[in-house]
Amino acid sequence: MINTLKLAAILKKVWHHATKFNSAFLELQIAPGEIFQIDRTMLNQLCEQLKQGIGLTECGRTDLLPYGRSRDARIENGHLYTTIEILKGLKLGGRHSYGSTDDLIKVFNTGLVRDFFIGLGNVLCECNICQKPFSTYADERCVHLPGEKNEDNSFATYKIKEARAMIVSSVGVKVTDHENIEYIRSLVLDKELSDFGMVSAKEAYLKGPRIVTLSSPYRFDW
Repeated sequence: MINTLKLAAILKKVWHHATKFNSAFLELQIAPGEIFQIDRTMLNQLCEQLKQGIGLTECGRTDLLPYGRSRDARIENGHLYTTIEILKGLKLGGRHSYGSTDDLIKVFNTGLVRDFFIGLGNVLCECNICQKPFSTYADERCVHLPGEKNEDNSFATYKIKEARAMIVSSVGVKVTDHENIEYIRSLVLDKELSDFGMVSAKEAYLKGPRIVTLSSPYRFDW
């Protein structure tokens, strides 16, 4: 089980409902990466979760109340789309990037910010090579790591089998597989280091007990 993963989403359009003049609407297309793929059943579940309403925030912030919410979702040609409603005229606090939702709507409408992500929690991933679930415990997981290059030059990929949508967030930099891979490998490293009396990858970096290298263009070396 993985605590969190991020699925990239792209802003497709901004529009205004004919009868809801106080709101603006965003249409997002969820765009999973090549390493972390979505199982078809999971895609349907995410669609239903987004229909029920997931809060919109910025920069992955979960310590602030959302300023928008998903209102609908659909699957079209194998791609997941969701519609986000933002109430116009809301004044935002000083910890937000902009002063009001009107400012945010302008930023989205002009394309200055187009990248989003869906934050998933309680994620169960299955290796596409050996069909074993991912685990931070070495005796419970397969020998492959996401993004690792195999002997036939293919990459180890994982399929998301179970997850819960936690947030929708705008971001200044597009979310990629690199970020998820770095996070997962840090989980693995932290678990392995705990056997040596260390509690975090940060301590490993500072004390320099060893170097972990993986043959992959997505490689992260410590």
